[in-house]
Parts: sequence; C-alpha cells; structure tokens
Amino acid sequence: MDSNKENKLDLVALRKRYPQNFPIPPDKLDEEKLKLIIERELIGWEIVSSPLPENPSQNRVELFREYIFKTFDQVLEYMSTVATICNTLPHHPRWENTWTTLKIYLSTWDSDHIISYKDIMLARHMENIYKSSGETFINVHATKRQDKEMGEFFTYIESLLEKGDFSEAFKNLNQYLSQPQDINQRIKIETAIKEYNNFINAAVLNKLSESEVTEKNIYFKSKLKEIIELLKYFKPKVFFSYAWGGEREKIVDDLYDSLKKDDKYEVIRDKVNLGYKGLISEFMKGIGKGNFVVIVLSDKYLRSEYCMFELYELYRNSSLNSVELLKKIYPIRVENLDLNNTKVLREYFTYWKDLEAEWKSLVTDFDADQRKHRMIQSIRSSISDLLSFLNDINSKTKEMLSADDFSEIKAAIKERVQNPQ
Repeated sequence: MDSNKENKLDLVALRKRYPQNFPIPPDKLDEEKLKLIIERELIGWEIVSSPLPENPSQNRVELFREYIFKTFDQVLEYMSTVATICNTLPHHPRWENTWTTLKIYLSTWDSDHIISYKDIMLARHMENIYKSSGETFINVHATKRQDKEMGEFFTYIESLLEKGDFSEAFKNLNQYLSQPQDINQRIKIETAIKEYNNFINAAVLNKLSESEVTEKNIYFKSKLKEIIELLKYFKPKVFFSYAWGGEREKIVDDLYDSLKKDDKYEVIRDKVNLGYKGLISEFMKGIGKGNFVVIVLSDKYLRSEYCMFELYELYRNSSLNSVELLKKIYPIRVENLDLNNTKVLREYFTYWKDLEAEWKSLVTDFDADQRKHRMIQSIRSSISDLLSFLNDINSKTKEMLSADDFSEIKAAIKERVQNPQ
C-alpha cells in the first residue's frame, strides 16, 4: 500500500473519531486535570497567558510548546504535515516561525480563548508527528549550541573576521540569535550588532571622519573576537540533588567548591541559589529540567519526597527513557543500598505505598495539599522503574569519585558538553 493511500485512510479515521461541527463550544478543561495531562503526557508543553491583541483588557490562555529543528526545510515539512491534521480535526494553532525555531500556541477561540479538549487532541497529534520523525527533527533546547554545525559556524565567522568582512559577520550573528542561548550571550551579541548598525548608518551618511572609521573598524574587530570566544566557551549548568546532612552534604560541599574554583561550570545548589521566599517546588522542577545533575545516592535520598521528585522529574523530562536519563545524571554512592535484595526493595515499595495512602487520607479528610499528594503519587507510580534504573547503573563511591579533585566527574561532564547527542 502506498504512503498516500495510508495517509488518506488515517484522515478518514480521524474524521470519524472527532465531530466536524461544534454547535456548542467546548468547555474549559479542569485546571487540575490539565496540569496532570501536561505532567504525565504532554511533556514540554506549558500554560501561558497573554493579552488579546484586539482587546488587551482580555487575556487568552494557551498551551505553548517550542520546537527546535535542524534546518528551515524541516520546519516547513513539519508544519505541512500538521496542517493536514488541523484541517481534519478541525482545529488550528497560532504559530510563529523564526528560521529553525517553531513556537506553537493552542487555544479554543470559539470558547473565549481557553484551553479545551480540542487543544489537547491537537497537541497529542503534534507530539506524535514530531516523535515519529525520530532523529530527523532535533529537539535539544539546552544543547543546541553544542551541535556539530556550530563548529562550522564559528569557523565561518572567524574567516569573515580575517577577511575584514565585518558586515557579513554581524549579519550571520544576527541569524544566530534565532537559536536558544544564554541570556547574557544574547544581550552582548544584540548590543554589538546594534552598535555596528549605528556605525554603518553614520558612515553611509558621511558623519564620520576617515580616522573615526579606522578606529571603529579596529574596535569591531576586537568585539567580534570577544564574541567568538564567548560563543565557544560554554559553561554547563551543574545541579545537585541530595539529602541534607552527614557525608551526603560533605561530598556536595567538596564537589561544589571544586567546580566553582575551576570557573568552567555554572554550579547550582539549593543552599546557595534558592533565595529567601524562593519556591522549593519550582527549584525542584528546575533540577528536573537539568542536563548535568549530580545525584548523591543514599537511603535518606530514596525516602525523601523532595529528592525523589527531582529524580522523577529528570526521568519524566527524559520521556521516561532510562538511556536519556543516564546522559543527564552523575551518580555518587555514599552508602551501600543493596537494591538487589528483595527485602530492601519491599521496604522501599511499602514506604512509598504507605506514604501515598497517608497523603490520600489527608486530602480526603482535611483537604490537605493536593499538589504534594500528586507529587508522591508520581514518585510511587515510577518507584519500580527508578529503583531498577539506579540498581543497573555503575555508580561509584564518594572515595573513588573524589580522587584527583573529582577528575572523573569533570571528564564525564566535558564529554557530554562536547557530544550532547
């Protein structure tokens, strides 16, 4: 059967599944249910709100997702495929394309710009289309800058610098801004581009003397060199996930100090970076989105809802794929956990089962914190996978990894930076 026929059959099936006319606009999704769908299924999507352009006094609530592709042609290919599904459902997105970046916003316009089941349906199809493409489409937000093509980009900018073609160099840097990068990089590059454009405008209008033009050219040559070095030097953001106290905290203190001293890493830990009145839940989610996370394994860690939620978030943001999770973490074992022992495993399974039951009772009887209950539910639902994963990896002891100023962990982080895929 040819692919065209298969596509037609798929569309027929879709038309039968979903109503084509909506005489009564769909209702707004329950907020708790929507959050659960995003947490469990639509990983990478988030809820955003913004004023309606035609009526700024009214806000629109949307499902938002950003995809990064390798080429502009891939963006067009993806949008074309999605467009067919949109016309079939029928439901259509608001989307913005800048070079290899595609930003998608989903909202139900005929229900006063809220999120309904129509948006969830379309988001599911969009995710499936993206994932079915395998490695054809590359969605690596935090490590896009480390793509091999960036090496060619830097070489090209350097060659333009050597030729003295500053105009072409700044033009290409402007294109680079369409890709995700550190906010400080963006500000420095944007400032340099603005300065150069002002210089060109003044030169065209003959507002500068010959000596001023020469002086400015020397300045922009040094500015380009500075930017190239800035782009080449990537500081990985290293997080720590650990249970407080004892040897667990000492190894974190030592590794934190070592990484800070090297000045090659952006090091983040709760006791330093979680400021006064900072939200613990948001800090944990930040760790869960990290690409370089040191995990200090202990019995206390495996019984801590905060620590295990950080590990669960890492797992969830790795699409529940243990291979992808392994790329992000750097485990240190401070004590023997014996996760092959059935009695030990039963203790952990029972602990999380009882803790979930206790929180369920608190929510039912006293309307306690439902978010905390959901957090523990998430951990309990994945505890078997997480313990199996931790038992399978070759995590070394603190004594082994602290040798030679933590050189083995630093080498592993460096390898990941250079080969993010």
